[in-house]
Amino acid sequence: MPSRPDPHFVVELLVESLGGLPWVGVRRLDDNDLRIRNGSMLNGVPIENADLVRGLNEVGEGKGDVWGFFLKSASDLQHFTIGQTVVLRQSGVHLEDP
Repeated sequence: MPSRPDPHFVVELLVESLGGLPWVGVRRLDDNDLRIRNGSMLNGVPIENADLVRGLNEVGEGKGDVWGFFLKSASDLQHFTIGQTVVLRQSGVHLEDP
């Protein structure tokens, strides 16, 4: 089975600590398959978890293109800048799998 292209995002917000972990807020740039898995990396940086951020668009409807990635290490936040295009490399194991 051929692999699909990894999803791309643009960095919109950086937070030093959100719930005790560094957080990168991003907006999706494409419709590539998005699956968050154990071992997934955002631009080569390991992630702990990710959440869909339910922001509102200009007419008050929910947006589905803004994501937040929790990084495993506070020092990894330095690898990201506002406006940077990043890619999510997806591993083969789902986060909820044991």
